[in-house]
Amino acid sequence: MKLRMLVKAGAMFAASCALAAAVAGVAAAAPAYAAVPASGGASSADLTWTEPSSAYDMTGDGIGDAIAFATDVAHEEEGAYEGLTLKVGSASKRLLSKDAYFYYVNAVYMDLFSADADGGAHTPVLWVSAVSDNDYQLMSAVYRVSGGEIEQLFDLQKNESAIGKRYAHSRHAGITGVKGDAITVRFSPMTYTAASVSYSYKYRYNFYAGEFARVDADNIASAKASFWDDNGKQRAYSPIVRSVKLYAKAGGKKYSTLAAGTKAKVTGVYTTSGTKLLRVKTSAGKVGFIKLQTSGKKPLFKYARMAG
Repeated sequence: MKLRMLVKAGAMFAASCALAAAVAGVAAAAPAYAAVPASGGASSADLTWTEPSSAYDMTGDGIGDAIAFATDVAHEEEGAYEGLTLKVGSASKRLLSKDAYFYYVNAVYMDLFSADADGGAHTPVLWVSAVSDNDYQLMSAVYRVSGGEIEQLFDLQKNESAIGKRYAHSRHAGITGVKGDAITVRFSPMTYTAASVSYSYKYRYNFYAGEFARVDADNIASAKASFWDDNGKQRAYSPIVRSVKLYAKAGGKKYSTLAAGTKAKVTGVYTTSGTKLLRVKTSAGKVGFIKLQTSGKKPLFKYARMAG
């Protein structure tokens, strides 16, 4: 399994390097990274990466492919661009419309290895994410080249694990680990219920189906919310500002009521395509699930700090 990061131009280069180091720390077999020089710059509408060796073989023919990102125009904000198109050799795919502007792009090359396939099989893919103001992630998805076309394999922001815009002001999803044909995806939505909540799910790539499927069978992942009191001190527990139903089981109907002022912390999430819940534990040790709230109300947790 190969895992390499393509370096993007702009002021956020250090952030990309930090991400590369984080992924490398949990990936198998000490994967190599290659910083690919970019042509153009802050004044150019084209951000292009080229690699002369076979390090970025996206088509599986053993020959390195030129990977490029083209923008429509430079945005009025310094260092920002409008529109984004991914190019691999002669193939191209629009990733962001001209209406969306971003400051930087992260691109990570991964060579997934499926041991279950006959004789083992490699699938080269590219994970791409783009970020705008206040570290707002516009898109995050995995792509491959098949039949001369670039196709999206997995949208990290829109799947059964993601807490979408109905329940969160902003979303962030990134790959934090790769091993064989499995990836670990970390989700960090800014929820209307508890502000920032972080959790991870593992996905495995099915070579024959050509798609990713979640490994976690019970739909539950450990999670943590970041709470800060009025003095700026981080707290594990936060009082809730109004009463809320606490369900004994995810998807169940039996519930008790937590009174306003009860101290609780987030310990997990339950996510399916149709249901999104937070698992909480009170300071008295009571555990259950609460429904995520939509916008229009203050966060349920007093120490939840909305940002972004």
